[in-house]
Amino acid sequence: YLKSHIHLQATLQENVKIFKETLNNNSFLTPGESAIQSFLIPGNNAVKKAAQTLQQKGFDVRPILSPTVASGSERLRIIIHTYNTKSEILALANA
Repeated sequence: YLKSHIHLQATLQENVKIFKETLNNNSFLTPGESAIQSFLIPGNNAVKKAAQTLQQKGFDVRPILSPTVASGSERLRIIIHTYNTKSEILALANA
């Protein structure tokens, strides 16, 4: 499937690039170019509140809580997809 749909790889890479550039490679954004992005928000309560706020705005983001990650390195898990539009990505990054 991927061999016959090479354009999907380029689309995904471009979507990740848009997301990261919109956040200006914010220091809370974990490094990496994969479709799975993490945004550090220390504290279980803080990251749960951030996830809930974004979910209420229609974004499917998930909090990753301690003890799954070390205390103080809790984060939002954000997955960028090929079907995400530029406006959706910009809206999430700006939210």
